[in-house]
Amino acid sequence: NYLLESIDETIDPCEDFYQFACGTWLKNTRIPPENGKHRSTSRLTIRLENALVDFFSTSPPNDTVEPRAIINARHLYDSCMDEDAIEIEDIDVILSLVKTEFGGWPVLEGLTWNESTFDLSRLTLKLNQYNNFILYTIKSVADDKNSSVRSIRIDPSNFLLKNLMHFSKGTKVRDAYYEFFYSLTEALANDTSTIDDDVDALQNFELEIMEKLMKHDKLSFKDIVRTTVGNLSRTVNSDFTNQLRRLYLFGNVSLVDTDIVTVYAPKVLLDIMSIIDQQSPRTIQNYMIWRFMMSRALNMPERFRNIVQQYNSVFYGTTGSQRRPIICANYVNKMMGLAVSKIYINKYFDKDIRKGITEMSDNIRNVFIKMINQTVWMDSKSKSATIEKVRVMKEKIGYPDYLENDDVMKLEKDYADV
Repeated sequence: NYLLESIDETIDPCEDFYQFACGTWLKNTRIPPENGKHRSTSRLTIRLENALVDFFSTSPPNDTVEPRAIINARHLYDSCMDEDAIEIEDIDVILSLVKTEFGGWPVLEGLTWNESTFDLSRLTLKLNQYNNFILYTIKSVADDKNSSVRSIRIDPSNFLLKNLMHFSKGTKVRDAYYEFFYSLTEALANDTSTIDDDVDALQNFELEIMEKLMKHDKLSFKDIVRTTVGNLSRTVNSDFTNQLRRLYLFGNVSLVDTDIVTVYAPKVLLDIMSIIDQQSPRTIQNYMIWRFMMSRALNMPERFRNIVQQYNSVFYGTTGSQRRPIICANYVNKMMGLAVSKIYINKYFDKDIRKGITEMSDNIRNVFIKMINQTVWMDSKSKSATIEKVRVMKEKIGYPDYLENDDVMKLEKDYADV
C-alpha cells in the first residue's frame, strides 16, 4: 500500500517513470526540520526510534527480572536524558578526561602544552577505547570469504574522508566548519592567544589531506588487501600489528599471527599516515582532540549543543534539532546495539517473519538449482560445483538466535565490562 500510495497515476510511465513511481510521495512528503534529508525508508527509522523511546521511558513491571545488559542500557538512556546533571557537571568531566587520558588539547592550553609528552600510538589507542577512530577504523566483521568466521577490517576513517566534503562543498560550508571550531574552543578556553595559529595549522593539514585524497581515482578507494596479523606490517608497509594487538587486548582478546586482516584502500591509508608523519605533534594533537570533541558536543551542556546546531544548519540544511529522547535512544542503540536488539525483538518483532523468509529462501534455492540443471551452456562438472555451493549457503536472518532465547548468558558476556 505504501508503494502504491507513492505513485502518481497522472504521469505516463513511458514518458517519466521516476515521476510516475514517486511523484505523489514527493508532493506529500516534507523533510522534518531536524533532518537534512528524508527517504522513503525514513518512516521505518522513525517507527524504530519511537518504539525505543517508549521502551526506555517506561519502567518494567515489578515482577520482571531484566538482564544486566538491558538494565545498563536503561541507565545509559536515563543519564543521557538527565539534562540537569549535564548542566551541573558542565565541562569539568570532559575536560578532565581530555587532560588526564588524552594528553590535553593544545588549543586550550596555549603555550603551556608540552609536546614532548605527545605519543600518537598511545593517543590513538585511548581514543579507540572510547569508540573514536579518528585516522582509521578497526573492527571485527564477518569474513568476506567465510561468513561463519570473523576477521579484522581496517580502512581510512570516515572522519578523514569528510574533509573532502568540507572543502568540496564551497566556502560557506568550509567557513561554518571552522566557525564551529572557533566557537567551541573559545567557549572552553581561558587562554585564546594561540587559537588563530592553531586554526591556520589545522586548515593547512586538512587541505593537504584533501589534495592528497583528490589525486586518488575511485578504484584506489575500492582496493582491498587480504593478509594476516603476522604479515600485516610487511603487506602495508606500516606498523599496524602492534596497534592491533594492544587494541584487542582491551577486550581480553589475544590475536595470533594467523588471524585474517582485510585492509581497505591501503594506498589511501598509507598516504594519510605519511601526511601525519610530517605534521607537528601540536597539530596532530589538536586535530585528534578536535574530532573527539565534535562527536561529544551533543552530550555537553546546552550552549555547546547550540553551537552544533548552528553548524548543522549550514552543513545539512536543518532548521531544528532532534528531540532529546530520540538523540538518547539512538545513542544507546549505537553503544549497546545487541541489548537494544533483544529489547526490540522481545517487545515488537513478529518471530514468524523469520520462518516466512526461511521458506522463501528455500524456494529460491530450489528454483535456482532447477534452473542450473536445465541449463545447456554448463557442463556437468560446473553444474555440480555450482549446486554444491548453493546447498552449503547459510541463511542469517534478522538477528542471532541467542537474542530470541531466554538464556541471556551470551548477551551478558558481550557486555560484561559495561
